Amino acid sequence: MRGDHRPEQAGVIGGEIEAAREVEQIAAFLFPLLVLVSLLLATTLTFALAPVYIGALALAALALWQVTGDGEAAEFEGWALVSLYVILATLTLYE
Repeated sequence: MRGDHRPEQAGVIGGEIEAAREVEQIAAFLFPLLVLVSLLLATTLTFALAPVYIGALALAALALWQVTGDGEAAEFEGWALVSLYVILATLTLYE
């Protein structure tokens, strides 16, 4: 039935969305803070990112949006996200 949703599924998706929002908030605060703190050190950081990292961030955001957008959880979607993150980590490791 259309309105028959299991509460445990809603909790999983809600938790994933909350976790994604928390990571976004931490990154939005921490990245500029680290750049400013680095001005006091011998090596300074910049906002410049390699194109591969920008692509990896965009791909991860797109995949997370697609998986959590329908509001339903499926095991294969979780495994797809995990495998995508492993591929992206491997790609950036050898960059």
